[in-house]
Amino acid sequence: MIPNGLGAQTFDATDLREPTNLAATWLVHGGDDPAYARPDFDDSQWMKFDSTKDLHDLFPRDHPKIVWYRLHMKVAPNQTDLALKEQDLSHAFEIYSNGNLFMKLGQIRPLVPYTLGVPLLATIPAQQTATGSVLIALRVHISKAEWKEPDPGFYSENLILGREPGMTQAAQLAMIPGEAEAFAYSMLYLGFSIVVFALYLTQPRQREYLWLALHAFMASMAFIFKTPPYNFPTYWLPLEGIRSALVEVFGFLMYSAFLRRPFGWRTKVYIAIASLLMVVGVAIDREPVTSLSRFPLLLLSQAFVLIILIRHFRRGNREAGILLIPLSMWCLSLFLWIWVAISQLTHSFTDRAAGFVRAIMSYKAGAFTLHIWDFTSVLYLLSFAIIVVLRTGRMSRQQAVIEGELAAAREVQQVLVPEEIESIPGFAVESVYQPAQQVGGDFFQILPNKTDDSLLIVAGDVTGKGLQAGMLVAMLVGAIRTAADTSLDPEFVLRALNQRLLGRGHAQATCLALSIDKNGETTLANAGHIAPYLNGEPMDMEGAVPLGMIEGAEFSVMQFRLKDGDKLVLISDGVVEAMDAKGNLFGFERVHELLRAVATAAEVASVAQSFGQEDDISVISVTRTAVVEPTLA
Repeated sequence: MIPNGLGAQTFDATDLREPTNLAATWLVHGGDDPAYARPDFDDSQWMKFDSTKDLHDLFPRDHPKIVWYRLHMKVAPNQTDLALKEQDLSHAFEIYSNGNLFMKLGQIRPLVPYTLGVPLLATIPAQQTATGSVLIALRVHISKAEWKEPDPGFYSENLILGREPGMTQAAQLAMIPGEAEAFAYSMLYLGFSIVVFALYLTQPRQREYLWLALHAFMASMAFIFKTPPYNFPTYWLPLEGIRSALVEVFGFLMYSAFLRRPFGWRTKVYIAIASLLMVVGVAIDREPVTSLSRFPLLLLSQAFVLIILIRHFRRGNREAGILLIPLSMWCLSLFLWIWVAISQLTHSFTDRAAGFVRAIMSYKAGAFTLHIWDFTSVLYLLSFAIIVVLRTGRMSRQQAVIEGELAAAREVQQVLVPEEIESIPGFAVESVYQPAQQVGGDFFQILPNKTDDSLLIVAGDVTGKGLQAGMLVAMLVGAIRTAADTSLDPEFVLRALNQRLLGRGHAQATCLALSIDKNGETTLANAGHIAPYLNGEPMDMEGAVPLGMIEGAEFSVMQFRLKDGDKLVLISDGVVEAMDAKGNLFGFERVHELLRAVATAAEVASVAQSFGQEDDISVISVTRTAVVEPTLA
C-alpha cells in the first residue's frame, strides 16, 4: 500500500521487461535525519525533482552536504528478483528499501569517501517486493567540489532497475573489456620490467636499464589503483599519486641515462616540486582544476624530453630517433588532455570538440575500446626492445673483438712466460703458472748465464687483471730481458723496471729479483713482493714499495748462500689470497705447512687453486744440486 501524503508520481515497475533507469519525479530534501528512510515518513512537503534535470535548479544558492531522495515504486508481488545497479552516484551514499539499508558506498558520518567507476549491484529483498510497494530512499553526500560540477548528486542514469540474473551478467560482461585491457597492460609492463631488470643485473654499469625496469614496474602497478575491479577509500589516492609521480620520475631518469645527459640541482628541485604537485593532484582528483597539477611533471618527463631527443637525433644518435616516435604520440595525448582540462575549466568544451577528441584518442573494436595510449604503450616498449637488441648485437661484436685481442694477448704471454725450463747445471728449477683469467698479471723470467753458470730469476705481479695487465706484463718482460743484457744484478734490474713504470698512471707491480752464482752465493732484491721461503721457512726481509710508485725508490736487498740441497720457493699473492666458499683465505699458515712438508711447486699451486682461486697463481722453486764433474777416460 502506498503511504498517505505521496506528493510525487509513483514509479510503475510492475511490467518491467528490461533494465531501465529511474528517470522519474523524486522527492528531495536537504538535511539529514534517519527517519527520512522510513516508508511511512510524511514527505508531502518535500520538493519535487525531475531526475533528468540539474539539482542546481532546486538549490541555486544553498548547497547542503547531505541530500535525501525518495521514490515510491509499484512492483508486482511475484517480482522476487528485482535488483538495483548503481554507478557514479556519489563518493559516499546509502540506499534504503522500505527503510532497510541494502546498498552503500563509503561512509557519510564521519565522512569516508570512496572512489567511483566500479558499479554496485544489490537485490531488493523478496519480502519487500511481495507487498507490491517499495520505497527507495537515497542518502547522498555531495561535496563542495561535486556542487561545482554539472548534475551533482543523483542523476537518472546513476540507478538502473532490472531483473537480477540479467543485470549481474550484463554488469560482468560490461566490466570484462576494461578489466582485460587494464590487466593485459599491467602484465605487459610487468614482464618487460622483469626482463630489463635481469638485463641490468648482467650489465650493472648501464643505469638506464635500472630506471627503465623501475619505470615499467611502476606503470604495471596501475592495475591496483588506476583501473581496479573495486572501489576503494579516497585516502588511498596519495599512493596512486606517488605511483604516478614515480612513473614519470623514473622515466625522466631513464631518458637522461640513455642519452648520457646529466642534470643539475635546478632540475632536481623542479622534479621534487612537480612530483609533490602530482601526488596532491591525484589525491584530490574529484575537482577538475586539480588535474592541472599533474602537468608540470608530465611536461618535464615528456615534452622537455621530446625536445632533447630531437636534438640528439639531429646529432646522429640513432637511439634517440627510435624513441622519438612513441614519445611524440605520448605528447600528442598530453596536449589533447591539457586542452580538454582547460576547456572544461572555461566551460568552452563543446560536444563537438569532445567528439573530436574521442575520435582521435579512442577506437571501438567490438566490445573493446582501444585508446591511443594502448598503441603508444606497445610502440613504446617495442622501441626499447629494438634498442636493447641493437645494443646486444653491438656488444656481441665488441665482445668478439675483445676475445680475439685476449686470445692474441694470451698467445703472447705464453711465449713470454716460460712453460718449459731448460736444464741448468747445479740447479733444479720448477715453475707453475695458473692465470685467473685468459690473460694474467703474474710474470716471471728464469735466465741462466752460460758464461759463468749463474742464474737470474725475476718474478712479480702487476696491478689489475685482463688485457691491460697482460700488456703491462709484456712490457715488463721485455724490460727484464733488456736490463739483463746490461747487468744481472737484481737491484739494477728492479731500478730499470721501476723507471719503465714511472709516469704510466696507475701502472704498478710488486717484483722480486734474485741471482744465484755457481757456488750458491745469492743476492735477493725485493720491491713489495712476498718474501721467498727457504727450506720451507719464510725469509725475513724488510718491506719496500712496489715498482712504479717513487722515482729512485730503495729496495730491500739481502745476500745469503744456498747450500747443496737447499730449496728456495717464490710464490705470488694469488696463493695466499685463494678463498673458499665461506670467505676463508688460504693464508700463509697453509703455505707454510705445505712447504714444510716438502711440497713441490705444482702441489702448492694445485692445492691453492682447489681451495678457491681468486687471483693469478705462480710458484717457482729452485733447488741447488751438486754439479757432477765429467771424468777423464
